Amino acid sequence: MDSPTVVVEVMSPSTQHIDKGEKLEAYQKYPTIQEILLVDSQR
Repeated sequence: MDSPTVVVEVMSPSTQHIDKGEKLEAYQKYPTIQEILLVDSQR
């Protein structure tokens, strides 16, 4: 994928801290991404 505009990250309890931390920071630095949706798999 060359120019993603939306990220949907489905978080599990075991990876939630990584998803909300280092992954989110990496996504926020990507210039074409306009929306980031974090989904709790337990809800």
